Amino acid sequence: MHARTAELRLISLLIPGALLYAAVAHAATSGSVGLQSNVNPSALNQPVTLSTFINDQGGEEPTPTGTMTYLDGGTPIAGCQDVPLQSVTATTVCHTSFSSAGHHTLTATYSGDANYAPATGGPLDQVVDSGTAYYPIMSAARAVYNGETGVDVLIQAQGRMPTGSVTFMDGALTRCASVPLQPLDANYAHAFCPPDLSFGHHKFSIQYSGDSFYRAQTIAPVIDGYGTSNTPMDFDARFGDDQLVLADDGTLYAWLMDGLTVMSKKAEIANARRGGIHVANFDADLYTDFLVELDDGSTWMWTNTSTGLFSFFLRPQGTGWHATHAADFNGDGKADILWRNDNGAVELWLMNGGTTLSTVPLMAAGSPWQVALLGDFNGDMRTDLVWRNTADGSVGLWLMDGASVLERKTLMPAGAPWMPAAVADLDSDGMADLLWTHQADGSVGAWLMNGTTAVARRTIMPAGSGWSLTRVASFTSGSSLDYLVWTHQCGAVGEWQMNGLDIAQRQQLMGCGTGWHLTGVSHPFGAATVTWTHDDGTVGMWRVNGFTVTQKQTMLQPGSGMTVVSSEAQTATAP
Repeated sequence: MHARTAELRLISLLIPGALLYAAVAHAATSGSVGLQSNVNPSALNQPVTLSTFINDQGGEEPTPTGTMTYLDGGTPIAGCQDVPLQSVTATTVCHTSFSSAGHHTLTATYSGDANYAPATGGPLDQVVDSGTAYYPIMSAARAVYNGETGVDVLIQAQGRMPTGSVTFMDGALTRCASVPLQPLDANYAHAFCPPDLSFGHHKFSIQYSGDSFYRAQTIAPVIDGYGTSNTPMDFDARFGDDQLVLADDGTLYAWLMDGLTVMSKKAEIANARRGGIHVANFDADLYTDFLVELDDGSTWMWTNTSTGLFSFFLRPQGTGWHATHAADFNGDGKADILWRNDNGAVELWLMNGGTTLSTVPLMAAGSPWQVALLGDFNGDMRTDLVWRNTADGSVGLWLMDGASVLERKTLMPAGAPWMPAAVADLDSDGMADLLWTHQADGSVGAWLMNGTTAVARRTIMPAGSGWSLTRVASFTSGSSLDYLVWTHQCGAVGEWQMNGLDIAQRQQLMGCGTGWHLTGVSHPFGAATVTWTHDDGTVGMWRVNGFTVTQKQTMLQPGSGMTVVSSEAQTATAP
């Protein structure tokens, strides 16, 4: 086997400010190595964590091994020489600080192994200013806190717990002003802003006031609201990937597509609310249907047929009930509806098109248990439920057969730091597996499941990597093979193809600092359609087959006042 050259790429992390430097040393093969800084610029003597990862895009090669050495101006950084690559993710971490102000030229050298040749890349321009107030390390995400769902901001403690306050701006709307920081644990302070977000992609400006030890800082994350679905959209039975597009005035449009070409646009529904828009097949025909909550709080179903669109009234306004999921619970090939009430109650409706066959209470009002994820964990073609207790953090699994609960099991005890993140079939055995995110250190774990039993467990992303699991999707034509989609703190996006708990293949889809965010993936009868949204409001789509991008197209221009309602895979968002 011939050793192949790795491509070493050094990328500065976008906390705070714009991308300072990015340089790529191209090679003849597909491998790549990245170097990142968790805070750039930094203050004098501020702790800085550098990290590397290696992208193996070949698919047939094993995970890279060997060591990484970090250098500052060509001089090895103390404590960061010959750092072994982590056995699962091929990552390394270097903890350091800088005692002199100015521009530090950082590089990293990879030793190589039997399959990969040595490589050197760079430079990364680490800027150290002369001030002593630390730059805060901030992140924001949709989260559950004390039984409420909203946006949570974490600021890492770097020798001292951060104080001060945080203001949450959702576009021009002030959601929460001057929320005091509170210690979350020994490592983080946080500020929480309820209520939950409505459907769509929310462009936040989150402003930290600073204190005597940390500087003021603003970050601008894009945070998804609830109400996504996991069904491809085909409104004309042409086996394509059609789209729903929501205008700011509440008009919901159906776009009939041929690849990435829009063949026709039709206004279908007025006064649709940015919340609870679901696509599913409720009548087991060739046409995709949708469920919509209107501005007045009422919920309707529209079934799409060869002869037209038919509406069914489901719930009146003012009841407090919201549809949260649409999936097949009884194995008849027709989607059923899971509902959540504002008072905490949860119920299931078994459906036959627009007709409700039975109503099944699952949780009573006041219960802290909420549905976190859906999946088929025992391979019986019926949807099962992953529950999370929003009061104590415990996690349970129910195996379902329509209205009946076949088995219940606690998967995570109260007080555990692990949050259920996503469901995927990692080993292609027809049974859903579970992915978990550690809420304190950001590590990601995977469990291979057989019913309610975890048959194998492994950490697949270590603490401090900067990468978070954001989506499960299929990128392979004609297959239901699941891929894991990751987003880095700097904005980079990557995809992994899994073989059980091993990484079969991986690549980076989007680099740091581009302003583009992956906001949807759907999988029709061909290559996947990937939707990207830019900070300026531009929406673009890619057709992706496995690790090959076959087509790119701009779909909406800045200021269009419209949002693509993407058919998305289940993500790490507990209601």
